[in-house]
Amino acid sequence: MSQSSTLLHEQAQQAIQTKNYPLAHHNLLIILQQDPLFADAYFLLGIIASEHSQLTKALQLFIQAEKLSPHNIEYKACIAKAYSQVFQPIKAYSYLQRINQLLSQTTGSINNLSAYVLDTIGVTHSQIGLHEESKSFFELACQVKPTNSSYLFNFATALRFTGNFPLAIQYYQTAIQHNPYLYKAYSSLASLNVKQQQVCTTKLKKLLTDATNVDNKLHIAHALAKVYEAQKNYDECFAVLAKIKATKLQSLSTTLSDDVALFKAIQKQFSVDTTKKQLTPDKQPLTSIPNNEAIFIVGMPRTGTSLVDRILSNHADVTSAGELPNFSKLFKQFSHSKTEVTIDIDTLSKSTNINFEQLGNAYIESTRVLTGKTSKFIDKMPLNILYAGFIIQALPNAKIICLNRNPLDTVVSNYKQLFSSTMTEYNYAYDLKWTAEYYLLFQQLMTFWQRLFPQNFYIINYDNLVENTEHETQQLFNFCELDWQATYLDLSNNKAPIATPSTQQVRTSIHNKSVNYWRNFDKALTEVMPLFKSTYPNSLSN
Repeated sequence: MSQSSTLLHEQAQQAIQTKNYPLAHHNLLIILQQDPLFADAYFLLGIIASEHSQLTKALQLFIQAEKLSPHNIEYKACIAKAYSQVFQPIKAYSYLQRINQLLSQTTGSINNLSAYVLDTIGVTHSQIGLHEESKSFFELACQVKPTNSSYLFNFATALRFTGNFPLAIQYYQTAIQHNPYLYKAYSSLASLNVKQQQVCTTKLKKLLTDATNVDNKLHIAHALAKVYEAQKNYDECFAVLAKIKATKLQSLSTTLSDDVALFKAIQKQFSVDTTKKQLTPDKQPLTSIPNNEAIFIVGMPRTGTSLVDRILSNHADVTSAGELPNFSKLFKQFSHSKTEVTIDIDTLSKSTNINFEQLGNAYIESTRVLTGKTSKFIDKMPLNILYAGFIIQALPNAKIICLNRNPLDTVVSNYKQLFSSTMTEYNYAYDLKWTAEYYLLFQQLMTFWQRLFPQNFYIINYDNLVENTEHETQQLFNFCELDWQATYLDLSNNKAPIATPSTQQVRTSIHNKSVNYWRNFDKALTEVMPLFKSTYPNSLSN
């Protein structure tokens, strides 16, 4: 390496640290003109591409760097992470295995890795659903950089997903100590330890006032709402959410009318025989894939999907793979739709050209990081309800379990939930009336699928499940073609990680404390109650 290249390389590294990407990019291109085999120049260009969400380009650059320096673990870690980001979990896992192999060849080599590399490896494990495996890398990253709030937060989240709540609380608190403006840590901490947050109510109110970004405000608002709810101050709980959600609502690019159009289009696609490839009620699925591994649990969030997942995965023949984005991602890819939204009218219109046998096989293969060791596995992505008919086209032997719950309990729990701002499918939760209208759309689609596919699609009511658990679960296991035992109802037997908002609740015994919980918020529900009076009168009188 020439002296000028060394200097340009150092300047590029410093420029990336200060986010002066144009200068870094300029220097790196000069380096490659002088030395086309300079591996780290490709790697740093990949970092710049990744920072600008050019993930495919970043991956290509990382791979080029690795070719020139095949034993560099940092390059392999970034390749693994990039593969997980472009939804290639099998390749991501393959690179994680290569990293582990390299680390096993030299005693103590893991201790020589930077905190950045350790955290990157941990993040990749987490992104492909290996939460238990991610913890050791996050913990080491925190040991190397004990004041880095991002590493502390990631470790705390892995601890939360795997059930170590006391230690998760400790690390969330430490992350906040080192970065008081790590807004997402406040909402995460409040979900685990409201009592601790009560001490910080004044601080939360100030953060809410001072924050300029609406997504940051949402994290603080949800933390405050948890505090108010714990104090049984239900009016304030809803009020603090309503104010910030209204602001967020103004920035959205989708509306209720978009959901109405989408739900209508999905049902129309399965009601009208527009092409020979279209599945209609009087026709059998077009594929003949014998695979019967997949059990999909769907429903609006906070309706008991995690509870059913924990009960079923207590069975020795069932693995919980968590909430997989796999089917929706592959459906989008196979449709060749180029729109940004995962599912929309354009994606549906192009889906008539999908080879569903290939889609089904690709889906099963994509789960293999987490599945294949038992005869059945659970995919618990709630809004796979939108794809139910397509799932059955691709996997005719799949079982789909749909959770149904009291409308007002569903509306309240969804409105109080903080969903990822990147998941536009949950935009309805920013508005109470939209959430109620979405519930009605959901019910209509649920009934539609059950009528079309009674052998594949099973509806279970949450209230009935917690009130009459043995009977309901016996029916459920029978539908899934699994034997039932009373021991499956002991959730303490299930130690598997769970990366959902219910991670704490579903580790306790089955109870009915959440039934009719909406009554605590009845004053705030006056605008949506009329929507359910005619169709669900019992939900108001129980």
